[in-house]
Amino acid sequence: MGLRFYFGASGAGKSTGLQKEIIKRSMEEPGTHFFVIVPDQFTMQTEMDLVREHPRNGLMNIEVLSFGRLSYRILEEVGGDDRAVLDDTGKSLVLRKVAEDIGEDMPVIGGNLNKIGYIHEVKSAISEFMQYGIGVKELEELTEYAKKRGALYYKLKDLGTLYRSFLQFIREKYITTEETLDLLCRMLPASELMKNSVVALDGFTGFTPVQNRLIQRMMGLAREVIVTAAMEGEEKNPYKTDGEQQLFYLSKKTAADLIRLAEEEGVSRGADVFIRGGNGEKGLPRFSGNGEMQHLEKYLFRYPAKPYEGANEAVHLMEAASPGEEVRQICIKMRELIRKKDYCYRDFAIVTGNLETYAAHVEAEAEKFEIPVFMDYTKGI
Repeated sequence: MGLRFYFGASGAGKSTGLQKEIIKRSMEEPGTHFFVIVPDQFTMQTEMDLVREHPRNGLMNIEVLSFGRLSYRILEEVGGDDRAVLDDTGKSLVLRKVAEDIGEDMPVIGGNLNKIGYIHEVKSAISEFMQYGIGVKELEELTEYAKKRGALYYKLKDLGTLYRSFLQFIREKYITTEETLDLLCRMLPASELMKNSVVALDGFTGFTPVQNRLIQRMMGLAREVIVTAAMEGEEKNPYKTDGEQQLFYLSKKTAADLIRLAEEEGVSRGADVFIRGGNGEKGLPRFSGNGEMQHLEKYLFRYPAKPYEGANEAVHLMEAASPGEEVRQICIKMRELIRKKDYCYRDFAIVTGNLETYAAHVEAEAEKFEIPVFMDYTKGI
């Protein structure tokens, strides 16, 4: 049993190095089960990368899973709650049904629930509450604390009413994906798959409290837990947390939290891997041949600032008169690149910090330009 880290800058090759180690060990230890846990949106890509890298082009004792799919995998083995699992779409539908029944009890947010994207925002807030262990009682305490803050107090009060009704509606019929992790924490010791396995966690900037509890359980059962963490290439002490204003504070906090959990579980520490890529002229492997992105990775949010002196081909700024026109120009550029430069729709992502403003524009313009679009309301668009 042990805990190890892969430390390195973004694009330095942490995931690649970890995948090569997992493949090598899986061939040397055919009787060991290897779990590679990544965020939901990276499962297929990671599996494809592993298959391509594997000398035999197949994964016999390696499984690529998200936390959600890990729950299904283990609960399928050991059994558990027989209630139906409510995914994000199901939660949105239940919230809309509940909101219609108690609309009069929510004077502030009740009138906004028919706006595009609003119910998804409420669903995301409730999902966050569940992930961080905030129940109805805790939300009531927060609401009372915000009593002197005007609109915030009334919004929290309405949200508490909706949250309570939502939990009452699903209590005996459904279990949410967030609750499956709590259930998994309780059922994990019965899993034969997890015992003496190797667990690798890649692509995470941090973990929620329930995920930390699950990782602690895995540390006590698995042979080894390996975690990647983005860190400055020249960072001398990645285990010491600095102020919250520091660029890699979240990574350092995650490492410190996991080390503390390992100590509580009585788990030993293995030898960490430090990938110091990016110091030479070639730069980081991910940005090979892209000087602009190399420069941004090295100097963005660092002081003193250093301007890029080469010719810029990779980064472009555009100014538009309105959000709608901004999205329209993006769609025009996407169509141009798809037709002339051999790009695919999957190569594009529109990221925004203001979902409520941009969601309707993206849907409308995507329909006009016949561009398929997937909205991820948990991360933006």
